Amino acid sequence: MILSIVMATTVRAQKDQSNHKYISLGIDGFGAIPLGDFFYESNQIFAWGVNGTLMYHPKKINKFYIGPGFSYFNYGMDKYQREVEIDGILYDLATLRNYSILFPYLNIRLMPWDHLRLVPVFEGFVGPRAFTTVSTSYFEEDPVFLSVIFSSEEDKPMRKTEHVDWTWGYGFSVGFTYFICPLLDLEMSLRYTKGGEVTYLTKADILLEPVTGSFSYHPRRSESDMLVLSLGIRFNFF
Repeated sequence: MILSIVMATTVRAQKDQSNHKYISLGIDGFGAIPLGDFFYESNQIFAWGVNGTLMYHPKKINKFYIGPGFSYFNYGMDKYQREVEIDGILYDLATLRNYSILFPYLNIRLMPWDHLRLVPVFEGFVGPRAFTTVSTSYFEEDPVFLSVIFSSEEDKPMRKTEHVDWTWGYGFSVGFTYFICPLLDLEMSLRYTKGGEVTYLTKADILLEPVTGSFSYHPRRSESDMLVLSLGIRFNFF
């Protein structure tokens, strides 16, 4: 029974020999761990995030897909409050600090058996990666992660980029796509990213000076290889 489900084709597949259309949008969530020197230098950080890809399947090149992708990794958050003086009045300034990796990339996908319901997927990708530490401050008691994105104009947050450095990343992934219906697929993949040397901050690298009340920064440097396990869905448009 299991083999019949896995190997089964659909009526649609019999008509056009493919379960997949020419334009598709994939959205997935993932967990990621550092590898090699990055694992030890970063104190074994764990990152979570979201990834999106827009894929185009050229009509004359069967089983081949190409398109842009973007991954957002978050490997740490801090919340703290400080008193600041503005026009002689003391205010409580609440701050949310995010440690992030931004990764826009070009993705190439191969699906050699795309007439099946469960399709093996092989991908290669390359692009620049930004390691950033950004603090967002509010005059409120308890800032939350979503308030960085959704905030009113009168309560506009103050953002400060405390650190940013760029490097390149490239690699490959293996996984599968499961055909649910003509408009929707379920996807899972394991991705290996080879990352170049980069400087970055962790929570332990930002120290508050007790006398001045200012922060001092002590960036780390290492290669940035990562292993990513993702699960998501893919919308097939036309």
